[in-house]
Amino acid sequence: MKDFGAWKIRMNRSILQYAKNLIRRRKFGTAIQLLQGAEKDYKGSFEFYRMLGMCCLYVGDIDHASYYYSLARSIKIQDAELYIGQAAIFLHRGEVENALPYYLEIEKLAPGNKIAAEALEFLRDNSDRARVRTRLLELIQTGRIERFYPPLGSNPDLIRNGVLTGLLLGVCISVGIVIGGHKSIPKHEKPVTQHEQNIKNLSLTEKEFQNPSDKSVDSMQVSFYLSDKEINKAYEAASRYALDHRDNAALVEINRIKSSNASSVVKAKAETLKSTLFPELVGFDNLKDNYSYEQVEKDPVLYSGCYVIWDGRIANPKVMDNGFLTFTLLVGYVNKRDLIGYVPVEFDKEPERTLEPEKPVRILGIVTYTDGKLVLKERSLHQPLKDTLSLEALH
Repeated sequence: MKDFGAWKIRMNRSILQYAKNLIRRRKFGTAIQLLQGAEKDYKGSFEFYRMLGMCCLYVGDIDHASYYYSLARSIKIQDAELYIGQAAIFLHRGEVENALPYYLEIEKLAPGNKIAAEALEFLRDNSDRARVRTRLLELIQTGRIERFYPPLGSNPDLIRNGVLTGLLLGVCISVGIVIGGHKSIPKHEKPVTQHEQNIKNLSLTEKEFQNPSDKSVDSMQVSFYLSDKEINKAYEAASRYALDHRDNAALVEINRIKSSNASSVVKAKAETLKSTLFPELVGFDNLKDNYSYEQVEKDPVLYSGCYVIWDGRIANPKVMDNGFLTFTLLVGYVNKRDLIGYVPVEFDKEPERTLEPEKPVRILGIVTYTDGKLVLKERSLHQPLKDTLSLEALH
């Protein structure tokens, strides 16, 4: 009989390892989504909660960082990296007196720890309370506060790019030596991935390019009545955006084609091209071409299915009988002003923590329409705190 328990542990380790790789590549939002999706499997895991806390810290979600770090500490009290993260939270809040004991404890646990030593030197150099809070505010606003965060290690993407650049440079130099003073250097061809090849295979044929529209369609029957040139331009743009991993932008052009007088053949190809989009998990840190509420409201057909990131506040949160969460997002209402609009939001599970309507939220969701009305199908809820160390706190 198969040992399903051992198999599950191996599966969980692979998820944790993948998340570690995402963290090293600075893809914190994607790592948060991956880890939160596996939280049931990792209940009681110190490393799991420590990693989640660190990701939230790096994206600026101090509230959730504190929450996950506290869960980690309930499992394992003494850990240098955990202490570094918790001390950084106190620095964010301007609670220097609470951060100091953590750094002193780190020196006992890990003598010579550079982050603790640098933090203690910083606090000694800024012993005046008003001065240290001013300096901390500067670090937070510029992002240099991350020097006191848990270490991430080297970014493999940067290393790989550096190695490839070095190899390419070496090849170019070698070729230059071989061919002497000849100015022509062979172009380095990047290997074509299967994803890229699939997109290229969907290019319009010469016949389709010459006749991309359906001449029998009346302008009143479609949302966009385009010329042959405009249809070809939209299709070429969609393909180019897809190759550049700008899937949102590609989807806008595909929606334009599908809602136009393009021929059924071109529309079918556009639909197939759509199936190649979003091959990777979309997160706060890797979404390209975000669209505003105003843009979506103006041309709803174009943005259907696109991912968007909108800020605001929550109103009327409800957990349905099936466990789904619904609420209204007050778009733009972050500082209790500049309300832009109201958007119903549907989330297919109850959040791990109680939502706090008095705090601003950042939503990653998919634009959909129910009975002709705009609805966000939520993919991630990010509820950051405004930095508690503020200019007002200095006075």
